[in-house]
Amino acid sequence: MDKNVLPHYGPGPALGAFMFALTAGGIALTKLGKIPKISFGVLEVPAAVAGILLVISGITMYTAALLISKILRSIDDGKLLTTGVYGWTRNPIYSGILFICTGAILIFGNAALIIFPPMMYLAVTAAVKNTEEKWLRKRFGEDYRDYCKRVNRIFPRPARK
Repeated sequence: MDKNVLPHYGPGPALGAFMFALTAGGIALTKLGKIPKISFGVLEVPAAVAGILLVISGITMYTAALLISKILRSIDDGKLLTTGVYGWTRNPIYSGILFICTGAILIFGNAALIIFPPMMYLAVTAAVKNTEEKWLRKRFGEDYRDYCKRVNRIFPRPARK
């Protein structure tokens, strides 16, 4: 791969599919009685409300990354996108998918599945560090390193100054 040309897609489609399949599979296996359902107990309603908020946040981040920030245009133009939702997290598409899946687990209400989001986070972190971040460091050098110091990889928050 030419170091000055970035691909439109890294490990994203496979990671997204993995996260959705893991979540859907866990929910389906619970429905079939293959995974025991462990109740959140008195936290069931707050967990469901948190789940709804996470799903909404995830859809918002995902949409903002693709449609509002127009990440594919930035890639085509060879520019490092650091504004908008990319000023809150370096990977809003992955964050969005992780939030949607975590929210679905909370809405479904099986505490046994709560192990899935940390597994997904670790998979995303490993994949992104070994692919996209390497490509971006080669392409943008110190600008990308500075961006990484200011903006979290997955969990959104305002950029540090």
